[in-house]
Amino acid sequence: MVRFDRSHGRAPAAVLRDLFDDDEPRAQAALLAFERSFRAAAQRFGLDLPADVADAMGKTAGSGARVCLLTMLSRRSCGEFLGLLRAADLVLCGDDAPRGFPWPDPVLTAMLRLGAADVREVAVVSATPDGVLSGYRAGARILVGLGMGSGRRPRRSLRRGATHVLDSITTIPDLVAKVSSAS
Repeated sequence: MVRFDRSHGRAPAAVLRDLFDDDEPRAQAALLAFERSFRAAAQRFGLDLPADVADAMGKTAGSGARVCLLTMLSRRSCGEFLGLLRAADLVLCGDDAPRGFPWPDPVLTAMLRLGAADVREVAVVSATPDGVLSGYRAGARILVGLGMGSGRRPRRSLRRGATHVLDSITTIPDLVAKVSSAS
């Protein structure tokens, strides 16, 4: 359970490979079962983009910033959920970068695909310590730990490496605007 708890933010394939001590056939079978279960649960219960998330994305994009959403789930796992995220300029899944969180690859891949010229102009917002670490390793100047609600990671685990720790995604557009005007 400790190994699983410490894996928040990592790609399911990497977590399962680690849990099965590099027994690749068992890890692949477990990943297939996970992906099927995830898609089935999403279809049964439905998925919707919370209004506050959509609003924050719209306001951030309205300020001139480009928005990329990163998930360590595979494209196969995400399925129809990706259609809900069309408000973003780019959506990257775990299989779109060579390595997932905590490596810098997802952030650097997003920069390349969006045509960002300078990593110091990038803000990384994550609800997981590994997501914040990924941004740090990529060289992003703004690293936001998002500690929303009681079901999310504790704020103290997000503080390490973060330049900001916020309670709500609704404050992201104000932070982006503030940092942009200070530059």
